Amino acid sequence: MKGKKMYYLGILFFVSVIFISCERQKDPLAYEVATFRYPLFSGMFWEYRYETAFFNVQPDTLLTPATMEETLRVVIHKTKTLPNQAKAFEFQEFRTIRDDQVIIRSYYNNADDGFYQYAYVEGFVGVGLPKLKPGPMVRFNHRLFSDAKEALFYIEMAGRGIPFTSFSADSIVVLKPPLRVLMYPLFIDVEWVYRSKNGNAFPVHKKIVGKESVTILEDYQIEAIKVQVLTDYDRNGQWDPDVVYFEYYTELGLVKRYVLLKGLVMMDYQGNEIGTFDSASTLILTRMAIPE
Repeated sequence: MKGKKMYYLGILFFVSVIFISCERQKDPLAYEVATFRYPLFSGMFWEYRYETAFFNVQPDTLLTPATMEETLRVVIHKTKTLPNQAKAFEFQEFRTIRDDQVIIRSYYNNADDGFYQYAYVEGFVGVGLPKLKPGPMVRFNHRLFSDAKEALFYIEMAGRGIPFTSFSADSIVVLKPPLRVLMYPLFIDVEWVYRSKNGNAFPVHKKIVGKESVTILEDYQIEAIKVQVLTDYDRNGQWDPDVVYFEYYTELGLVKRYVLLKGLVMMDYQGNEIGTFDSASTLILTRMAIPE
Protein backbone atom coordinates (compact mmCIF):
# COMPACT_ATOMS: atom_id res chain seq x y z
CA MET A 1 0.00 0.00 0.00
CA LYS A 2 2.88 2.33 0.84
CA GLY A 3 4.43 1.66 -2.54
CA LYS A 4 1.18 2.50 -4.32
CA LYS A 5 0.81 5.74 -2.39
CA MET A 6 4.37 6.77 -3.27
CA TYR A 7 3.59 5.92 -6.89
CA TYR A 8 0.54 8.18 -6.81
CA LEU A 9 2.61 10.92 -5.14
CA GLY A 10 5.20 10.66 -7.88
CA ILE A 11 2.55 11.10 -10.56
CA LEU A 12 0.99 14.01 -8.68
CA PHE A 13 4.37 15.70 -8.22
CA PHE A 14 4.99 15.46 -11.96
CA VAL A 15 1.58 16.93 -12.75
CA SER A 16 1.96 19.69 -10.13
CA VAL A 17 5.25 20.79 -11.70
CA ILE A 18 3.48 21.18 -15.03
CA PHE A 19 0.68 23.25 -13.48
CA ILE A 20 3.14 25.43 -11.53
CA SER A 21 5.05 26.13 -14.73
CA CYS A 22 1.86 27.33 -16.40
CA GLU A 23 1.58 30.20 -13.92
CA ARG A 24 4.59 31.75 -15.61
CA GLN A 25 2.81 31.92 -18.93
CA LYS A 26 0.31 34.49 -20.11
CA ASP A 27 -2.53 32.01 -20.52
CA PRO A 28 -3.15 30.10 -17.24
CA LEU A 29 -4.15 27.01 -19.20
CA ALA A 30 -1.37 27.17 -21.77
CA TYR A 31 0.91 24.77 -19.90
CA GLU A 32 2.82 22.47 -22.22
CA VAL A 33 0.10 23.04 -24.81
CA ALA A 34 2.13 21.38 -27.52
CA THR A 35 2.55 18.14 -25.57
CA PHE A 36 -0.60 17.70 -23.47
CA ARG A 37 -2.34 14.46 -24.38
CA TYR A 38 -4.96 12.36 -22.63
CA PRO A 39 -3.13 9.40 -20.99
CA LEU A 40 -3.64 6.23 -23.03
CA PHE A 41 -1.94 2.96 -22.08
CA SER A 42 -3.37 -0.54 -22.47
CA GLY A 43 -4.10 -1.83 -18.97
CA MET A 44 -4.51 1.63 -17.45
CA PHE A 45 -7.11 1.62 -14.68
CA TRP A 46 -9.23 4.29 -12.98
CA GLU A 47 -11.63 3.81 -10.07
CA TYR A 48 -14.17 6.46 -9.13
CA ARG A 49 -16.63 7.14 -6.34
CA TYR A 50 -20.04 7.94 -7.85
CA GLU A 51 -22.53 9.78 -5.62
CA THR A 52 -26.11 10.84 -6.27
CA ALA A 53 -27.60 13.53 -4.00
CA PHE A 54 -31.05 15.14 -3.66
CA PHE A 55 -31.88 18.67 -2.46
CA ASN A 56 -34.32 21.61 -2.82
CA VAL A 57 -37.14 19.15 -2.14
CA GLN A 58 -40.65 20.69 -2.33
CA PRO A 59 -42.73 20.06 -0.32
CA ASP A 60 -40.27 19.09 2.40
CA THR A 61 -42.48 16.13 3.30
CA LEU A 62 -41.72 14.54 -0.08
CA LEU A 63 -39.72 11.36 0.41
CA THR A 64 -36.51 11.16 -1.62
CA PRO A 65 -33.73 8.58 -1.29
CA ALA A 66 -30.71 9.29 0.84
CA THR A 67 -27.43 10.09 -0.89
CA MET A 68 -26.46 7.02 -2.91
CA GLU A 69 -22.87 5.95 -3.47
CA GLU A 70 -21.28 3.31 -5.66
CA THR A 71 -17.95 2.46 -7.27
CA LEU A 72 -17.33 2.89 -10.98
CA ARG A 73 -14.32 1.37 -12.73
CA VAL A 74 -12.78 2.21 -16.11
CA VAL A 75 -10.10 0.08 -17.79
CA ILE A 76 -8.29 0.57 -21.10
CA HIS A 77 -8.70 -2.97 -22.36
CA LYS A 78 -6.74 -2.97 -25.62
CA THR A 79 -6.12 -1.18 -28.89
CA LYS A 80 -8.43 -2.03 -31.75
CA THR A 81 -8.66 -1.37 -35.46
CA LEU A 82 -12.18 -0.10 -36.13
CA PRO A 83 -14.27 -0.92 -39.23
CA ASN A 84 -13.11 2.36 -40.82
CA GLN A 85 -9.46 1.29 -40.19
CA ALA A 86 -8.94 3.91 -37.48
CA LYS A 87 -6.94 2.69 -34.49
CA ALA A 88 -8.34 3.42 -31.04
CA PHE A 89 -8.14 2.34 -27.41
CA GLU A 90 -11.08 0.35 -26.05
CA PHE A 91 -12.37 1.77 -22.77
CA GLN A 92 -14.45 -0.61 -20.65
CA GLU A 93 -16.58 1.06 -18.00
CA PHE A 94 -18.12 -1.10 -15.26
CA ARG A 95 -21.08 0.40 -13.40
CA THR A 96 -24.50 -0.39 -11.91
CA ILE A 97 -27.70 0.75 -13.62
CA ARG A 98 -31.11 -0.28 -12.25
CA ASP A 99 -29.39 -2.86 -10.05
CA ASP A 100 -27.78 -4.42 -13.15
CA GLN A 101 -24.02 -4.67 -13.61
CA VAL A 102 -23.29 -3.26 -17.07
CA ILE A 103 -20.20 -2.74 -19.21
CA ILE A 104 -20.05 0.31 -21.47
CA ARG A 105 -17.47 0.01 -24.24
CA SER A 106 -16.24 2.98 -26.26
CA TYR A 107 -13.18 3.81 -28.35
CA TYR A 108 -10.86 6.82 -28.00
CA ASN A 109 -7.54 8.14 -29.23
CA ASN A 110 -5.50 11.32 -29.34
CA ALA A 111 -5.02 13.35 -32.51
CA ASP A 112 -3.04 16.52 -33.15
CA ASP A 113 -6.09 18.73 -32.55
CA GLY A 114 -7.82 16.88 -29.73
CA PHE A 115 -8.84 13.80 -27.79
CA TYR A 116 -11.56 12.00 -29.76
CA GLN A 117 -14.21 9.36 -29.29
CA TYR A 118 -14.30 7.31 -32.49
CA ALA A 119 -16.88 4.63 -31.75
CA TYR A 120 -18.94 2.79 -29.14
CA VAL A 121 -20.49 -0.64 -28.78
CA GLU A 122 -24.21 -0.49 -29.33
CA GLY A 123 -26.36 -1.27 -26.30
CA PHE A 124 -25.77 -2.38 -22.74
CA VAL A 125 -27.82 -4.83 -20.72
CA GLY A 126 -30.66 -3.80 -18.43
CA VAL A 127 -30.99 -0.12 -19.31
CA GLY A 128 -33.53 1.73 -21.36
CA LEU A 129 -36.23 4.34 -21.30
CA PRO A 130 -39.05 2.22 -22.78
CA LYS A 131 -39.11 -0.25 -19.87
CA LEU A 132 -40.00 1.90 -16.88
CA LYS A 133 -40.23 0.18 -13.53
CA PRO A 134 -43.72 0.03 -12.00
CA GLY A 135 -44.27 2.61 -9.28
CA PRO A 136 -43.51 6.32 -8.78
CA MET A 137 -41.68 8.00 -11.65
CA VAL A 138 -39.63 11.12 -12.27
CA ARG A 139 -40.20 13.58 -15.10
CA PHE A 140 -37.51 15.80 -16.50
CA ASN A 141 -38.17 18.10 -19.43
CA HIS A 142 -41.25 16.19 -20.64
CA ARG A 143 -39.59 12.77 -20.43
CA LEU A 144 -40.29 10.03 -17.88
CA PHE A 145 -37.62 8.12 -15.99
CA SER A 146 -37.80 5.43 -13.33
CA ASP A 147 -35.86 7.62 -10.91
CA ALA A 148 -33.52 10.62 -10.69
CA LYS A 149 -30.43 8.47 -11.08
CA GLU A 150 -31.68 7.26 -14.45
CA ALA A 151 -32.38 10.84 -15.59
CA LEU A 152 -28.86 11.87 -14.57
CA PHE A 153 -27.42 8.89 -16.42
CA TYR A 154 -29.34 9.79 -19.58
CA ILE A 155 -27.99 13.37 -19.64
CA GLU A 156 -24.48 12.17 -18.76
CA MET A 157 -24.48 9.66 -21.62
CA ALA A 158 -25.74 12.31 -24.04
CA GLY A 159 -22.82 14.50 -23.03
CA ARG A 160 -20.50 11.58 -23.76
CA GLY A 161 -21.90 10.65 -27.16
CA ILE A 162 -23.30 7.28 -26.06
CA PRO A 163 -27.04 6.61 -26.69
CA PHE A 164 -29.25 5.48 -23.82
CA THR A 165 -30.44 2.11 -25.16
CA SER A 166 -32.28 -0.87 -23.71
CA PHE A 167 -30.76 -3.85 -25.46
CA SER A 168 -27.61 -5.89 -25.48
CA ALA A 169 -25.65 -5.92 -28.70
CA ASP A 170 -22.11 -6.42 -29.84
CA SER A 171 -21.83 -4.26 -32.95
CA ILE A 172 -19.43 -1.32 -33.07
CA VAL A 173 -20.96 2.00 -34.15
CA VAL A 174 -18.38 4.27 -35.79
CA LEU A 175 -19.06 7.95 -35.13
CA LYS A 176 -19.07 10.13 -38.25
CA PRO A 177 -17.52 12.54 -37.58
CA PRO A 178 -15.76 11.44 -34.38
CA LEU A 179 -16.60 13.42 -31.24
CA ARG A 180 -13.92 15.75 -29.90
CA VAL A 181 -13.83 15.26 -26.12
CA LEU A 182 -10.98 17.75 -25.60
CA MET A 183 -9.65 20.35 -28.00
CA TYR A 184 -5.89 20.75 -28.31
CA PRO A 185 -4.17 23.02 -27.48
CA LEU A 186 -5.91 23.85 -24.20
CA PHE A 187 -6.94 27.50 -23.92
CA ILE A 188 -9.47 29.19 -21.69
CA ASP A 189 -12.78 30.27 -23.30
CA VAL A 190 -12.29 27.96 -26.27
CA GLU A 191 -15.66 26.46 -27.27
CA TRP A 192 -16.29 23.75 -29.82
CA VAL A 193 -19.13 21.66 -31.23
CA TYR A 194 -19.09 18.29 -29.53
CA ARG A 195 -22.20 16.99 -31.25
CA SER A 196 -24.61 18.59 -33.71
CA LYS A 197 -28.35 18.03 -33.79
CA ASN A 198 -28.82 14.79 -35.68
CA GLY A 199 -31.90 12.57 -35.58
CA ASN A 200 -32.71 11.87 -31.93
CA ALA A 201 -29.43 13.41 -30.76
CA PHE A 202 -29.63 16.91 -29.31
CA PRO A 203 -26.86 19.53 -29.71
CA VAL A 204 -23.93 19.52 -27.27
CA HIS A 205 -21.05 21.99 -27.11
CA LYS A 206 -18.01 22.03 -24.82
CA LYS A 207 -16.12 25.00 -23.42
CA ILE A 208 -12.94 25.31 -21.34
CA VAL A 209 -13.95 27.74 -18.58
CA GLY A 210 -10.84 27.72 -16.38
CA LYS A 211 -9.21 25.55 -13.79
CA GLU A 212 -10.26 24.47 -10.30
CA SER A 213 -8.77 22.67 -7.33
CA VAL A 214 -10.12 19.11 -7.02
CA THR A 215 -9.54 16.58 -4.22
CA ILE A 216 -8.73 13.15 -5.67
CA LEU A 217 -7.25 9.84 -4.46
CA GLU A 218 -9.09 10.46 -1.15
CA ASP A 219 -6.94 13.35 0.15
CA TYR A 220 -4.82 14.94 -2.61
CA GLN A 221 -5.63 18.33 -4.09
CA ILE A 222 -4.73 19.08 -7.69
CA GLU A 223 -5.52 21.83 -10.18
CA ALA A 224 -7.74 20.53 -12.97
CA ILE A 225 -8.92 21.88 -16.29
CA LYS A 226 -12.64 22.69 -15.99
CA VAL A 227 -14.75 21.97 -19.06
CA GLN A 228 -18.40 22.99 -19.26
CA VAL A 229 -20.76 20.74 -21.22
CA LEU A 230 -23.59 22.76 -22.80
CA THR A 231 -26.75 20.88 -23.76
CA ASP A 232 -29.87 21.79 -25.73
CA TYR A 233 -32.03 18.94 -24.49
CA ASP A 234 -35.33 20.38 -25.78
CA ARG A 235 -33.77 21.54 -29.09
CA ASN A 236 -35.05 25.12 -28.77
CA GLY A 237 -31.78 26.76 -29.81
CA GLN A 238 -30.83 27.75 -26.24
CA TRP A 239 -28.58 26.04 -23.72
CA ASP A 240 -30.55 24.31 -20.98
CA PRO A 241 -30.74 26.43 -17.79
CA ASP A 242 -31.85 23.38 -15.79
CA VAL A 243 -28.72 21.32 -16.64
CA VAL A 244 -25.34 22.06 -15.03
CA TYR A 245 -22.61 19.80 -16.41
CA PHE A 246 -18.85 20.01 -15.82
CA GLU A 247 -15.87 17.72 -16.47
CA TYR A 248 -12.43 18.08 -14.87
CA TYR A 249 -9.21 16.85 -16.48
CA THR A 250 -5.54 16.58 -15.57
CA GLU A 251 -2.70 14.56 -17.06
CA LEU A 252 -4.13 11.68 -15.01
CA GLY A 253 -7.20 11.79 -17.27
CA LEU A 254 -10.76 12.52 -16.14
CA VAL A 255 -10.64 13.22 -12.40
CA LYS A 256 -14.16 14.54 -11.78
CA ARG A 257 -17.57 14.84 -13.45
CA TYR A 258 -20.52 16.81 -12.05
CA VAL A 259 -24.07 16.77 -13.44
CA LEU A 260 -26.94 18.71 -11.83
CA LEU A 261 -30.57 18.54 -12.95
CA LYS A 262 -32.94 21.22 -11.64
CA GLY A 263 -36.70 20.95 -11.28
CA LEU A 264 -37.23 17.19 -11.47
CA VAL A 265 -40.90 16.32 -10.94
CA MET A 266 -41.88 13.37 -8.73
CA MET A 267 -45.01 11.54 -9.84
CA ASP A 268 -47.10 8.99 -7.96
CA TYR A 269 -48.38 5.60 -9.12
CA GLN A 270 -51.29 7.28 -10.96
CA GLY A 271 -49.05 9.80 -12.75
CA ASN A 272 -50.01 12.77 -10.57
CA GLU A 273 -47.37 15.38 -9.74
CA ILE A 274 -46.56 15.25 -6.02
CA GLY A 275 -43.46 17.42 -5.73
CA THR A 276 -40.22 18.74 -7.21
CA PHE A 277 -36.55 18.44 -6.36
CA ASP A 278 -33.03 18.85 -7.74
CA SER A 279 -30.55 16.02 -8.06
CA ALA A 280 -26.82 15.85 -8.81
CA SER A 281 -24.29 13.15 -9.55
CA THR A 282 -20.61 13.55 -8.71
CA LEU A 283 -17.83 11.32 -10.01
CA ILE A 284 -14.45 11.58 -8.20
CA LEU A 285 -11.22 9.69 -8.90
CA THR A 286 -10.23 7.54 -5.90
CA ARG A 287 -7.69 5.06 -7.33
CA MET A 288 -5.68 4.60 -10.49
CA ALA A 289 -2.83 2.58 -11.93
CA ILE A 290 -0.60 2.84 -14.98
CA PRO A 291 0.99 -0.37 -16.26
CA GLU A 292 4.77 -0.52 -16.00
